[in-house]
This record gives sequence, C-alpha cells and structure tokens, in this order.
Amino acid sequence: MAIWKFTLDVSTPLDVEYGIKCYGNKDIYFNLLKQYDKYLCDDLENAWKAINLKDFKKFKDSIHSIKGSSAYAGAGWVTDVCYYI
Repeated sequence: MAIWKFTLDVSTPLDVEYGIKCYGNKDIYFNLLKQYDKYLCDDLENAWKAINLKDFKKFKDSIHSIKGSSAYAGAGWVTDVCYYI
C-alpha cells in the first residue's frame, strides 16, 4: 500500500514561532518536527489500513494521535481538521 510522504519545507503551514517558544529553541523544535514527520506518516498509514478493515475504533485512535502530535508540532490546521473526524 502506498501512502503519500509528508515533507516539511517552507510551504508547510506550521506555527514555527509557537513551536520555538514552546520548546525553548529552534534546534529542539526542528528535531521534534523530524519525529512529527515520521509519526504522521505512520498514523496516516494506520488510519488508511483501519478504514480498509472497517475498524473504526482503530481509525479514530489514529486520527486522535494525528490531532495530538499536530498540536504539539504547531500544525493547528491539521488539529482543526481532525477535530471534525
């Protein structure tokens, strides 16, 4: 199963100022974003698998994980979208 790869670049709508303020410095925040990139892809793949298996509890858990990690990463727009799922 192929799933698109999320890539952090200058077009990614993140609240970088918020992230740096929360984590104390730019290096810590950008290290967190590297982890966010990996786990977001994993959670999206898990959500996709859950939909295909009609496992709606697992789907909801995956979306909840995406929502939480996105809030910590400063990706409020992702958090907002997940709220409605």
